[in-house]
Amino acid sequence: MRHPRPRIVVSECLGFRPVRYDGNMEHDETVETLRKYADLLPVCPEIGIGLGVPRNQLVIMKSDDITLLIDTKTGEDFSGRLERFTETFLNSLVDVDGFLLKSKSPSCGVGDAKVYGRGKVVVARSDGAFTRLVRKVFPLLPIESEKRLLKYELRRNFLTRIYSIADLRETLSRAGVEDLVDLHRRNKYLLMLYSPRQL
Repeated sequence: MRHPRPRIVVSECLGFRPVRYDGNMEHDETVETLRKYADLLPVCPEIGIGLGVPRNQLVIMKSDDITLLIDTKTGEDFSGRLERFTETFLNSLVDVDGFLLKSKSPSCGVGDAKVYGRGKVVVARSDGAFTRLVRKVFPLLPIESEKRLLKYELRRNFLTRIYSIADLRETLSRAGVEDLVDLHRRNKYLLMLYSPRQL
């Protein structure tokens, strides 16, 4: 059986263009492999809000209950601009099946971006500013970083989910009851593995 090609949003610095704040790009083996089997949609939120390359580094700053995205040199707050770009970008997406984002990035980090408090002390780690909004708009889609995918179990789960979601998306586009029954039949044991109660 031919599997549909998943559509995955990927941080642009992971092998597409040198758009990191320091003008570099990272080559990632998982991204290189996925190029053959999935449609990859690159994005760099910091370039998206008009910042250049190279640029001053941004950091997540927390003061009381407010979280900001701050330029380390100028102190300028880019939170609002990044939020507006992210909302526009995410609303433009059609038929996306998952996200593969840059680890530790203040924009794209997946649970590992440093959060600074008073005195420039790291007080927590969290999602980047872009990733936080991705989770709100697409709460059911898989979101991972390239570093987390070095772990076999996380990589297996991510690939299983993106291909299953792509299969569901393609099946729903045909909208026939028989197609849905066939999808369920083909995935019965996979669904049972992940959640027997919800099967």
